[in-house]
Order: sequence, then C-alpha cells, then structure tokens
Amino acid sequence: RFGYTKSIDSASYSRVAPETLEEYAHIIPMKNTDKLCFFTDEGNMYQINALDIPQGKIRDKGVLIQTLSKVGKENIILYTSFEELFESQLVFVTKNGYIKQVSGAEFETVRYSLLATKLEDDDKVASIIKLSASEVLSSDDMKVIIITHKGLSLGFSLSEVSELKRISRGTIGIKLDDGDYVDFSTIVETNAESFTYKDKELSAKKVRKRKRAQIGHNANLEL
Repeated sequence: RFGYTKSIDSASYSRVAPETLEEYAHIIPMKNTDKLCFFTDEGNMYQINALDIPQGKIRDKGVLIQTLSKVGKENIILYTSFEELFESQLVFVTKNGYIKQVSGAEFETVRYSLLATKLEDDDKVASIIKLSASEVLSSDDMKVIIITHKGLSLGFSLSEVSELKRISRGTIGIKLDDGDYVDFSTIVETNAESFTYKDKELSAKKVRKRKRAQIGHNANLEL
C-alpha cells in the first residue's frame, strides 16, 4: 500500500498464511513472460516486465515501483497483468464526468509508458473499472454507478457507454454542478444489493437506473 513491489514464486506463495496476504493492497498472478501494467490519474499507463521485478521473500519490503518505472508522483488507480488486460475491457470515468469503454488490446505496446486516455487540462481520471468479456456481453444487465463530491449519485446501463479509442476523451457520463466533480464510480449487476464506497457498504438499489448524461440525485444510500 506504500508503493513497494516484489515478485514471489508460486511455490512460496502457496505456503503463505491468509492473514499475511491481507497486509498487501494488490496481489497480481503473473507469468514471468508477462508484464505488470498500471494506470494513473494523469491518464497514463506504465508497464514493467515481470522479470524486472526483483524476487523476494514474503516478509521482504520490496522496492519502490518508482525505481522500476517513470511513474513519478502520479496516483496509481489500477494494477493488472498485461495478459489479463488484453482479454478485458476498461471503463474510464474522469472527474469532469466523462466516460468511455476501451478494449484492453489497445494498450499493447513495446514502450514502457503510454497515453491511456485523453484528458482536458483541468481533468483527471477518477476511476478505471476492468470488465471481463462476459460482463461486457451482458452490459444490459450491468449498472454504472457514479457518485460526486457533493454526494449526488447517478446510475445507468453499461450498454449506454460507447467503446472508443484509447486517445479519445469519452462522452458525458454525468452532468455536474459548478464546483462538483466525480469522486467514485463502480459497475455492478442491475439486481445487486450493495457496493463498497470508502470502506462502507451502500445500497445499490437506491441508486436509481436512469439515463447517461443526466444530473445526479441526492439520496441516502446507507443500508
């Protein structure tokens, strides 16, 4: 959770106690021929060859990810292996309310960094949600939930979110009041009872399924 990373062979990993694994913010299964990909709020993707991540023991601190890449002080939103990314679909939501789907195949590159999405000068990526092929195929049964800084929420069908190119800005997901911005977004099944936001379980049912690009509504989402 402090940005340190290391690799552990599968045999050693299988002997680690579950309570020890809970100390790690991200655990990503990878082959040694794979790449670790990570996306930031500045709209960039970075990748590191798996073999370039130092091996260690479970109690070793590891190395700062900044020493293995040029990520600098950007806030990392999503970590994934490239093998999983290639078979997935990413949904980008920005603080200014733009949304789009992008095929994971768009991020195949030999470079160590890549522009992941187009952003306006005053915009940042608020969330990136990775979807499986089956989730994309059932998009009519999936609901996008957006929550703003002022506590407004909007829900709409995933099928309303267009698949666009990596370098596109996206379309309007939610209309925002002056001074407001997107704080959080997730995607759940339409009949889901709840979702997690800032370590709290909130009601997904209370986020009414409406249309994309509308103004959010103020509702008590507590269970």
